[in-house]
Amino acid sequence: RSLESPAIRSNRTGVILCRTIKKLYPHTDVICISVVIDRDTIKEIEDQDIRFFSKGEVPLRTVLDHITTKLLGRTFTSSSDD
Repeated sequence: RSLESPAIRSNRTGVILCRTIKKLYPHTDVICISVVIDRDTIKEIEDQDIRFFSKGEVPLRTVLDHITTKLLGRTFTSSSDD
């Protein structure tokens, strides 16, 4: 299915993109940064083993720290995880 397909609602393209990336690259760590606040959508993304960050709630520094630790092969922890 193409992301340009008229049958796909615009509010679902991010979920479909996440699913497609995980299908094509199953061993790649994927993160999602979004303004979505719908808990069902967030759960659907997280259930695909994708880390979800809410753009309005998580500081950019936290996202960058997560990316950096993944690139260095470490486990990410933040002060909110303590």
